[in-house]
Amino acid sequence: RRLVDALDRDGIALVDDFGLDPISLDAVEAQARAAVAARDHRNVSVASDGRVVTARLPLPALEPLLANRTLAAAAAAYLGADAVSLDGYKATLLAADDASDAYIASLWHHDRVGKRLKLFLFLHDVHCEHGHPTLVAARSHALHYFRSDSFAASRFTDAFVRANFPVITACGPRGGGFLFDTHSIHKGTPVGAHTRLTVI
Repeated sequence: RRLVDALDRDGIALVDDFGLDPISLDAVEAQARAAVAARDHRNVSVASDGRVVTARLPLPALEPLLANRTLAAAAAAYLGADAVSLDGYKATLLAADDASDAYIASLWHHDRVGKRLKLFLFLHDVHCEHGHPTLVAARSHALHYFRSDSFAASRFTDAFVRANFPVITACGPRGGGFLFDTHSIHKGTPVGAHTRLTVI
């Protein structure tokens, strides 16, 4: 219930531990690292001179998380039982650098899909300042938009967001992460002294 309460209130639920055992977590990390290193142009995208790598390749070790009943129940309670389906996952690596010139997710935005949940699994500790944390404008998931049919209509200035919403920094320990409504206004942090490898 804690997950659903946080989602209802803020649009995001921070999770210290998604329940993967150490062997499974090691296996997910190894598969994710292999995926982002593959540089298979059919399934792996590379931007910002290699500083942002996203791989959409199978991660079999992720299956226990995908079958987690607590997460499934929380998603059904938040979205409605008939609305829950798994659309896919990806491994994303952000280098220890400034990736802002080609990291479009570093702009404040919502995903233009209405109410939808996205989960981030941290494959190492994500530092709250230097680890490329995701930022979420709490309670912005309740907004109704006049239009969202264009890129520009779904982007927001930093000044607007910080003047109107408390900002939650999504960081934390390996094996944890967060679950959030992508109708919330959110952004990635392109500058970081540490690399960040996550499964989304």
